[in-house]
Amino acid sequence: MAVIDFCEYMDKEEQSAQVIDGRVDAKNNRFPLCLVWTPIPFISWLLPFIGHLGIALSTGVIHDFSTSGYVSEDHMAFGKPCRYYKCDLIMVLGKHQQWDRCVRMASNEYRSRQHNIFWDNCHSHVALALNLMPYGRNANWNMLKLCVLMFFKGRYVSVLAFFQHWLPPLIIYGLAIGCGRCTYLIMVKLTSDLIADSPQLLNVIRERELCLQNARIHRIENLGTTMDTFETLNFSNNDIVKLENFPLLYRLQTLYMANNRISTVDDSFGASLPYLKTLVLTDNCLAELGELEPLSKLQRLEHLCLIGNPVTRVAHYRDFVIYKIPQVRVLDYKRVRLRERESANAFFTSSDGEEFLKNSVRKATFSMALAFDDESMTDITQEVEDSVESNRTAEQMEMIKEAIENVTSLEELEELKETLARNEVPNGKEKTDDVEEMDL
Repeated sequence: MAVIDFCEYMDKEEQSAQVIDGRVDAKNNRFPLCLVWTPIPFISWLLPFIGHLGIALSTGVIHDFSTSGYVSEDHMAFGKPCRYYKCDLIMVLGKHQQWDRCVRMASNEYRSRQHNIFWDNCHSHVALALNLMPYGRNANWNMLKLCVLMFFKGRYVSVLAFFQHWLPPLIIYGLAIGCGRCTYLIMVKLTSDLIADSPQLLNVIRERELCLQNARIHRIENLGTTMDTFETLNFSNNDIVKLENFPLLYRLQTLYMANNRISTVDDSFGASLPYLKTLVLTDNCLAELGELEPLSKLQRLEHLCLIGNPVTRVAHYRDFVIYKIPQVRVLDYKRVRLRERESANAFFTSSDGEEFLKNSVRKATFSMALAFDDESMTDITQEVEDSVESNRTAEQMEMIKEAIENVTSLEELEELKETLARNEVPNGKEKTDDVEEMDL
């Protein structure tokens, strides 16, 4: 008996030494007076703040509620702890004896409970143990508080544990974002098949509408296949950058172009849609007042919306639109009043208004001088001139130089280079060997 009592005494002394020491020994899986956390495969990869939680005795042995009716000891579910939170023994009234007693009481209670991942789980088991103590004189511990505590104050066992926690979510979210960006970058061509497969409906005002929104279209083309059968076209939420390539559509009365990247309006836009009454250009990239001038050719235009474009922040924007497009009756969902028309006409017919138009208004198709500095423009001009064959006549060289000076966009520059590559001059005539006959 004396030997047995001595052995029990030595065990208690050893446990007391461990408690007094209280150091975490991750290598031997000992976390005295700690809350321990480890990620759950798949769930923690998607939601990094969710994981499996356990609580350790003062000796470092972990108790965790892993499944219905079972609380494991010294064998934590889902692997060894990844993070831990060291509790302060001063916050427990009965010191380590009270801590161990409450942990065992909570474990005994949860050995008779059903595990539910949403409300009665491993976090609830730890919360019950802390409430029984009560830890920090707080008997209101719950799943949410413990989740926040471990996420923001938990320490990682090692650098490897840090990557074990964060590497899978970073890979998954990185791939998701990368795939999303790749999908966004894919441009869809507006083909006759796409037009035929798009929804066609009779809208609330009994107009035939073709819905082409959210299709990642980057350019208007092939609208001739519609055979001019729609009163409304909806191109909202695409990637269109220029209003161009519209065929002659007599029937079209409403055009929705919201949430695109339109920065330029082609000069032929108004002539192509002679009966257009409503044009919605909300949230685009129109930045200069001069880019709105082609809209003045829409003789039947009554409703125009430019909300969300940078041009709406330019001085005298509303007066300019009213003056240049007098047929508009509703601008940005606000009716144009007679006094606004009179004020706009009075301002732009005055000397100050004429000076404002001269200094502030730019052409809708930007000039190459605005797109490049002088040095870059010289390099581009030299590149085009170098591509010209040396046996051109003086007249042809003058025509080519004039064409270079009149270039107003990158598209026109590329077309000019292609024309010269086909051994043609900019006026459309092919170069022949009989130069003298052409000169005559």
